[in-house]
Amino acid sequence: MDIKLKQSVILGYSDINSSGLYVVSGVEETCIVEHQTYQFNMFENTSDADNEGKKLEIKIDNTKDKSFVKIQELPPQNKIVYLADALINLFCQNEVNDVIIVSSINFSINDESVYLGCLPDNEAKNYEKLKKLSPTFKLRDHFFNTMITLLKVEKIRTRCLVFPGKKIGARERKSNSSHVYEVGILRLLVEGLKEIVPDVKISMDKVLDTKVKKDSLYNMNLEQDLCTDELKLKYQFAFHDDQLIGNGLSQGIGRLHIDFGILRLQGNKYHRICLLRIRIFERLNIFEKV
Repeated sequence: MDIKLKQSVILGYSDINSSGLYVVSGVEETCIVEHQTYQFNMFENTSDADNEGKKLEIKIDNTKDKSFVKIQELPPQNKIVYLADALINLFCQNEVNDVIIVSSINFSINDESVYLGCLPDNEAKNYEKLKKLSPTFKLRDHFFNTMITLLKVEKIRTRCLVFPGKKIGARERKSNSSHVYEVGILRLLVEGLKEIVPDVKISMDKVLDTKVKKDSLYNMNLEQDLCTDELKLKYQFAFHDDQLIGNGLSQGIGRLHIDFGILRLQGNKYHRICLLRIRIFERLNIFEKV
């Protein structure tokens, strides 16, 4: 299937807290004239037999004059450049001449404002709700930086709507304050996007609905992971008197409740656990799920 893009693209992806993805997913359904799915084979031409044929699905919503590109999952770090290159090729094939990237990135500005960066840096208009992001400012986001570099090479006009966000851990995610914080980011990004593209129609209800669905899916996947054979192994940790030594978990003997942890399993693999009750038996190096 040939992917058709409008000349103006608004792109969101699973950034530090997926804010860009949620915002771009919020375009009002009445404005969408076409849904498309672009499949990116991130293991093409590799010798990785386990992942051969595995593809990432990138959803695209076309309105009358804009394409909203939603990257729900990023590939491994060493495959990021291939995804970025595939997207740029797609842009060039469709003669895209304007790209807006919406994202929340952890960078060294202690602020709660939305920043606008432009390439080329010739945006003359001053926006009421946006601060200017210097084109020389370094952001620690591999996908974002790779996209900017390639867009610059192809001389495609690019605007970046960026919030200086932070990653919310699973323990913090349970608190009401973290929910208020994340919703606040989404509202600011939606308002910022509407300011630079006044005719864009983003529904805040749809943005929040997408967030709720993705959070629920994440939690469900974690629960399914807990049932895998791999996790039925005995977890080996070291004990010393009343102190538990093992990957930064809470200390002490007795019943512990942990919200999030990473267990080192066989073959140097890591596995995430969430809301897992653990009973620790004194002077034994065995974890038992209860």
